[in-house]
Amino acid sequence: MTKAKEMETFYIPCEDHNMDDFKPPSRFYIINALGDAVYFKTNSRVRAQEEADKQYSKGKYAVRIEIRAGVR
Repeated sequence: MTKAKEMETFYIPCEDHNMDDFKPPSRFYIINALGDAVYFKTNSRVRAQEEADKQYSKGKYAVRIEIRAGVR
């Protein structure tokens, strides 16, 4: 039996997350009560939600998907 790899979690301060040149470390994130972004390094929104529920208690935060507008 193999042990599941632990998911990487990145905590980004509000000031950094709102900068125009910010490059997100993952697509899935939450904004916590302090206004900071918490990114989950995974390719599944379901797994990101499970990790958010594990860290912050079930139903506290909904995982968002990172969408940035491209400028030409």
